[in-house]
Amino acid sequence: MAVIDLSSANTQPWAYTFTSASTWQQFTLPGWCTAVIVSPASTGCYVAGDNNGAPGSAETPADGGSVGTHRVAVAADSAYTWPLGGPSGDQSARKLFIAAQSGTPSITLLLVR
Repeated sequence: MAVIDLSSANTQPWAYTFTSASTWQQFTLPGWCTAVIVSPASTGCYVAGDNNGAPGSAETPADGGSVGTHRVAVAADSAYTWPLGGPSGDQSARKLFIAAQSGTPSITLLLVR
């Protein structure tokens, strides 16, 4: 899988819809983004940040990698807000990882400040 770079999104809120797989899909988010609302259709998904588990361990998500234990499950046809904290002072990009629980659901992300 290739990293999906949303760091150049310059208006908010910013919506992005994609078809997920059962391995991690990495998203690079803009520095102004303080939360991402994740809404999967048809089947649920998993969400994780890039600081899950011990650094460099199998639990640290990687684009195209297997889903580990340290993640949040989001039910189908629902919405979950993944908080990122305040805007990064240097406006550096942040990472988020998403994977389908099963199948290939359509998932919408809403980037908010």
